[in-house]
Amino acid sequence: MSDKSDLTSYSCQSGLLKLIDLLDDVMTKIFSLLTVLSLAVLCGVVLLQVFARTFLENTPPWTEELSRYFFIYTVAFGIGIAFKKGELVSVDIILSKLKEKHRVFFMLIINIVQSLFVITIIPYAIQYMEIGAWQTSPVLAIPMNTIFFASVLILSNLLFFITIDIIRHAYVLYKWKDS
Repeated sequence: MSDKSDLTSYSCQSGLLKLIDLLDDVMTKIFSLLTVLSLAVLCGVVLLQVFARTFLENTPPWTEELSRYFFIYTVAFGIGIAFKKGELVSVDIILSKLKEKHRVFFMLIINIVQSLFVITIIPYAIQYMEIGAWQTSPVLAIPMNTIFFASVLILSNLLFFITIDIIRHAYVLYKWKDS
């Protein structure tokens, strides 16, 4: 069970899991699209910046700021998918030594702890976002709460995919208990 995709074999066996799978698929597609679009714009802005610095006398002053914002949003859109695919940094030395049943149980506990942490800091991310309501970015004059919203999006996106993972791990343990 080292790969999160192993849990998908337990899906689609109950009405609730069918709904969870559908929601997971839809959100994965939406966030994948947003990640790709954000990354494409980021690349385009950086290429424009490089071109301007190389071939033009003056560079557009907004490219650095805009590229920074699209980098932040690329992370915000992609973090849940990275979690889902097991691509976030983790230390799994202990988990890799456990039997599958114990590994699923410990992953469930780890996900619950992670979700509690995320739930705890979401209100602070919202406060942080609200601080930006009366500020604007230096060059583009974008309201900073639009940029600071990325912190709320990162946590919400992560919490969504952690919750999906918790449901799947709990379901697997429940099915093993019955067999």
